[in-house]
Amino acid sequence: MSQTTASGNVISRDAKIRGQKYIAVGGKCIINKKCVINGDRTEGAQSIVLGRYCILGEGCELTPTERESHGQKQYFPLKLGSYVIVGENSVVQAASIGSCVYIGKNCRIGPLCIIKEGVVIEDGTNLPANAVVAPFSRVRGDPGVVVEELNESAVGIIESEARSQYAGYGSIIDEVLGGGTS
Repeated sequence: MSQTTASGNVISRDAKIRGQKYIAVGGKCIINKKCVINGDRTEGAQSIVLGRYCILGEGCELTPTERESHGQKQYFPLKLGSYVIVGENSVVQAASIGSCVYIGKNCRIGPLCIIKEGVVIEDGTNLPANAVVAPFSRVRGDPGVVVEELNESAVGIIESEARSQYAGYGSIIDEVLGGGTS
């Protein structure tokens, strides 16, 4: 069971969203059941920002990075660009994820990671803290390493996938981008 907001966001009633006033959602996003979004980590600033057409798979978790400095906890915002797909049961603590990024199922994106535009992160990948992923890269493994350079059409493919999932047409990403993401 879901509700649709005025800006077209589809949010499951089973999602756990903490600190709603510190979360900005760009519109036409899907937050599936059992998602956990921890926006309650900061006061007076946006702690999580989602662009347009972000698709959060069932059971995924978004949490801003926490660091301790001089005995006090400090939180760094988590920003996702537009057309970002986060697969089921993935945990994201990155600082920044560019537009048109596909994160597979059961991934772990460590604290303060920076993922650039047009990136595919395959299922089960674990990116360590502070990792930086170059644009148009395919990443796999534990720890995640770049296994292939993608061409610029990856941006269009991921954008189409996000729009298709929002429209309810199902997934095309496996067919178009090929193995490893299923």
